[in-house]
Amino acid sequence: MPDPDEFSVSRKSKTSGESATTGKDFDDALSQAELLLREVDRSRARLRAVLLVEAGIPLAVAVALTLALSASSASGVTTAVLAAVCGTLTVLAVGWLWAFEIVPALRLIARDEYAMIEIVDVLRELMETVAKREGWSASRQHLARTRIARFPISVRGAR
Repeated sequence: MPDPDEFSVSRKSKTSGESATTGKDFDDALSQAELLLREVDRSRARLRAVLLVEAGIPLAVAVALTLALSASSASGVTTAVLAAVCGTLTVLAVGWLWAFEIVPALRLIARDEYAMIEIVDVLRELMETVAKREGWSASRQHLARTRIARFPISVRGAR
């Protein structure tokens, strides 16, 4: 996981000369934000897969239970016990997924997305100042704007 503390982009640099952000600092921070964006996208894709599994567990158990019971001549008590055991195992499996996969993934996405947006907000503020001070060409400014435009303005909910 990237270390957000290794970049020196600061909001101070827009208004004072204390900590002037260079083009390299800007590019490093933008690369860091792009890395976080890839991580968020990867985490969201994994979360979607886990949610599909979570939705499929009860369905698979219900189908297996129905097939098993229809193929056998089990008594009502046996059927009830088997259904209770399968229901309990389903609840435990889904609970495990939520506790150890889904909730941690949601936290990781929220953390990375927040850090990414904080970095990009600073870069949006600093871009014109850094570009002007370092004499960026029109094409470099356009490239920087295009890269920044890929980021959301605020934190999204889980998609």
